Amino acid sequence: MKPRVLYHGSPKNILGMINPSRAVDINNSHPENNLNAVYASDNRTLAISRAVEKGNFPKDWMNVEKSSRIFLYAVPSETFEQTKSDSSQYVSFVSVFPIRVEVINVPDYLSLREPNCWEHLAAYPKSLLDKMLLGFAASPF
Repeated sequence: MKPRVLYHGSPKNILGMINPSRAVDINNSHPENNLNAVYASDNRTLAISRAVEKGNFPKDWMNVEKSSRIFLYAVPSETFEQTKSDSSQYVSFVSVFPIRVEVINVPDYLSLREPNCWEHLAAYPKSLLDKMLLGFAASPF
């Protein structure tokens, strides 16, 4: 069953509607990763990590400005379809209006860019990952 809310991460502060745009699959492994669409995920951790990747921030967190931010948009799922190649990925071919936006501090999430991160994250249930990262983001350290 499709969740009511999905997450779209972006390094840009989008005002108003999130419009479809052409995605580029650098491996060109799945045609559905090259669509002119709005991409979203049911996994907020995955949406955050994709926004960090799109932001071209330095991998070394010591070189990232403490003020570096990305934006996590909660979007209604009505116009989204689940992709066949990735069960956590959804696409919408029409513009969507965010329900809410969360500003994310990039240095808190740079570990999501580590090479073995995807295998490590896949071992955890989505609900646990969300709780872990929410707690981490609130930590003063």
